[in-house]
Amino acid sequence: MEITENMKMALDYLGEPYEVQTIDLEDCLYRNLHNGYDVEVSGINDPQKANACNYVQVWDIRDGANYTARTVEIVRDVKTLPELKTVLDQLCEKYGNDQQYMN
Repeated sequence: MEITENMKMALDYLGEPYEVQTIDLEDCLYRNLHNGYDVEVSGINDPQKANACNYVQVWDIRDGANYTARTVEIVRDVKTLPELKTVLDQLCEKYGNDQQYMN
């Protein structure tokens, strides 16, 4: 799938360390937190979307990133890029720095 203007705008807005990664045959925004968790933003590459994305999902990948990964949190109905950035910042703070999730 070709990256849409929506995806390009989101990448420009969020900046590094976000990247495009194909997950379940969909181009998503992705960030690895390098501690056994990663973050996926689904639906942002759809040019017909009214919202910024379908959902943001945090994965526990400590036992592997494929079928053994499990969802630990989902945020839905993110409507704007500023709202998406706020959600991502909160989730990255929660799962990236909070020691209760590191065990």
